[in-house]
This record gives sequence, structure tokens and C-alpha cells, in this order.
Amino acid sequence: MVKNISTAELSVFRSPGVSDDLHMFSYHGVFPSMKSGLVTDYADSHQGGSPIVIYDPAQDPVPMTVFSPLDSPMAHHMASGEKVFGAGVKNTVQVIPAGWSQSFMLSAFCCGINMGMMEWGNRMLTYTGKKRADMYRY
Repeated sequence: MVKNISTAELSVFRSPGVSDDLHMFSYHGVFPSMKSGLVTDYADSHQGGSPIVIYDPAQDPVPMTVFSPLDSPMAHHMASGEKVFGAGVKNTVQVIPAGWSQSFMLSAFCCGINMGMMEWGNRMLTYTGKKRADMYRY
């Protein structure tokens, strides 16, 4: 059991050589709203910042990458630095029970944001063993 955590332990992926003009969006807030801009504009927040979607609109088809928690979404925290995104346990957590774990997913797709988000969703559904909801059935 880990107690008295002062900072979050982060899983980090670097983006060496990535252009600062790549576009991105992420969701923030208790009732999430999308914030978009350039990769250099990303700012983590207490409520959200995930998933982070990075894409290059200058290429056709548009390549994109999604970085998100795979499980325990309420316990995660996203962070950023120069050309670095990271994730880990919220730094407000006081105790982590023995055996507890947290996973994240980095999902890349070659051909457009809409299809890339659907593929990310498919991977999330596969991991959780759930089926996609029928939006037209009530």
C-alpha cells in the first residue's frame, strides 16, 4: 500500500521531432466540453483533458492518435510538457491499495478523425467486453 503521495507517477510518451503545429482536442469538465487547438496549447485540468486526440490536418487522409485511460478513468490525471504527454494517478490520491493497477491506451489510426475515434471506441469496447449501444433504439 502506498500512502501520502505528493505527486502523480506518470506514464509518459515522447514525441521527438513532432511539429508544434499538430492539431489536437480533448474533453474537460464535469460535463465534458471539447477544447481544441495546437499541441502546444494543451493544458491539463482537474476534471478531464482526456482523451487527447492529436492529428495532422495537412495530410490526406488525416492521421490521428488517441491517448486515454483504459480503466479507472476517475482516478487518472493527464499532464503535459514540451513535446510530452503523460498520465498517472491523480495527485490528490492519499492511498493506493496493494494490487491496484491503472492502464492507458495509445490508439493510432491512419485515415481520418471520425473513423479513428470509432476505432478507439471499438478498442475500448473490446477491452471492457461490451457491445456498442444502438443509438436509435429506446
